[in-house]
Amino acid sequence: MDTTSTTAEYDRLIARHHAMRLRRQILAPAPPFPAAPEDPPPPPGGADGYDGYDGAADQRLILRDLTLVTPFGALIDHLYACMFRRRPFLRALFPESMAFQQAHLERMFGYLVERLHRPAELADTLTRLGRDHRKLGVRPVHYEAFEEALREAIRHRAGARWHAGLEAAWVRMLRFAVRSMVAGAEAALTEPPSWQA
Repeated sequence: MDTTSTTAEYDRLIARHHAMRLRRQILAPAPPFPAAPEDPPPPPGGADGYDGYDGAADQRLILRDLTLVTPFGALIDHLYACMFRRRPFLRALFPESMAFQQAHLERMFGYLVERLHRPAELADTLTRLGRDHRKLGVRPVHYEAFEEALREAIRHRAGARWHAGLEAAWVRMLRFAVRSMVAGAEAALTEPPSWQA
């Protein structure tokens, strides 16, 4: 038996276990989408929001037109179909069954939308998630492919009611999340790409 490949597979399983544990912690079942706060408290980091991102404004836009893209399951089905059609090499990063991944992404979209008015809190959580995604082999170029697929999925789901403001709010939310995750991954560059037992 090839011990190198066995060790690498074991390390990958451990990394996936830790990532799933973190996901379970941050993606515990949440109540239905709240209305966007009328007067959200000013976020840490100044009046412009964390890192200049006005999450509360995007939250209001996304919630206003949420029915155009939901249910999230249909949006995500189209997103992954588009991503794997355009970048088939990315399919290898995912498990054979996409059921868990799709359910996870549904909850993550909900998590983001519910907390956009608190970008500093979101950034902290996403930074930790970015560390785990690095250990699973996710790189910045993969996020670009995801954004491209998300844009197409939003246009497909919204159909004739699509508008540029809706897509722009989703893309800003995604880019904010990606910046935070990439920051977490970069902060972990000195760590091994996988955990050693």
